[in-house]
Amino acid sequence: LRIEAINIYYKDHLTVKGNTDKDFISISRIFYGGTAMSTYDLPEKIGQWINSELYNAQLYRVLSRSAPGDREKQILEEFSDDDQDTADTFMKMYKKMTGYRFIPKPVPIKENGSYRSVIRKRISDEIRMSKMYRNAYMNMQNNYPLRRIVFSAYHSCLEHAVTLLELLYDK
Repeated sequence: LRIEAINIYYKDHLTVKGNTDKDFISISRIFYGGTAMSTYDLPEKIGQWINSELYNAQLYRVLSRSAPGDREKQILEEFSDDDQDTADTFMKMYKKMTGYRFIPKPVPIKENGSYRSVIRKRISDEIRMSKMYRNAYMNMQNNYPLRRIVFSAYHSCLEHAVTLLELLYDK
């Protein structure tokens, strides 16, 4: 491939054109965690987010069964629904980007310990996930539909962390 022209626009989009249309390469660079990621790597990252959200949805559903009260049970079931909705939204984006339906990997729930210890661990997990989504959002410049979904996931993680703190210390 002989580079004939280079066109850089919107700060993160690089277009390289060769001698023929066959040589045309267009790479949208999306920065994630300080590292450039091509659009060809992005579906893999979305797949990881889907699996994570599905795991969380399943965990909150299981955790709601051992909740000490109706209020806690209702909140954990809402978290499960939130995470399932987020996973479904990511799955739609995955299909839109790749043309294929995402097949999630089933992961068994491995959280051991008392209800309170699992809630404590979930708080730190939600904060860790919010940071991951925040970094993805901040570094995603030109994929606005996906950026909105990532922001929603970021907000949801923060909301879950704060509400879990309230559940843990509201007695």
